[in-house]
Amino acid sequence: LIIAPVAVVAAVLLDVFVLHRGAAGMAISVLLSTFGVWALTRELAPDDNAAAFIGLVIAFAAVLVFGPVGVLQLFVALFLTRIVNRTTGSTPKLFDSLSITGLVIWASAQLGDPLLALAGTIAFYLDASLSKPARMQLLFGTVCLVASMFLVVRDGVQMPALAELSGPAFWTLIVLLGAYSIVMFGTARLASVGDVDELLLNVPRVRAGMFVTGLIAAQAPLLPGEQIPNPLIWCAMAGVVIGAITQGPERGPR
Repeated sequence: LIIAPVAVVAAVLLDVFVLHRGAAGMAISVLLSTFGVWALTRELAPDDNAAAFIGLVIAFAAVLVFGPVGVLQLFVALFLTRIVNRTTGSTPKLFDSLSITGLVIWASAQLGDPLLALAGTIAFYLDASLSKPARMQLLFGTVCLVASMFLVVRDGVQMPALAELSGPAFWTLIVLLGAYSIVMFGTARLASVGDVDELLLNVPRVRAGMFVTGLIAAQAPLLPGEQIPNPLIWCAMAGVVIGAITQGPERGPR
């Protein structure tokens, strides 16, 4: 709450005096991007508080370098991850599932990315099958699956933006994806607890949430007007990796 407004002011001043890209657009993008990446990284690495701030700094730099970027994929990844990893400490309510299903389908149509709805299917099915399963999520996962198939038939499927890259940019993201996968599978215990029940978070659920976010990043297509993959989810994943490296083998709060 303190850092995000400071980042906005810094970005606006840089834009006015150096970048000249449009102060209003830069302010909104920095605010949503830094907060969204911080929040997503907190979900991906619940025990590593520093990782969220590392992701925030990287997101701030990415917006300055690449200009204002879309945040829709970022917030879809955030909500789907929270559905799976249960950091709230409670089972999703009917309204939660309805609203997130609507967001996922709308975002898939808006972005021309049917596989985003398929990621929603996987997230809901995971929530229906892991520890303390919410069986009603099978319905919402199936709704996302039907929507994904409809969008595929209507619009086709674009190649992932990752496949459009070459050279250092491609290998940078591949290495990041590999390192992120190592952190995901290396998460063997957690010290963080749910917001409501104050019980230890379930490791398979947190891993599954990390998988959903990685899947969304890896399959995302290039959006109209973009020259590079949307960097925000990758910023959160980089925060997780750098946080794990700097934290060392001892996981959890000290």
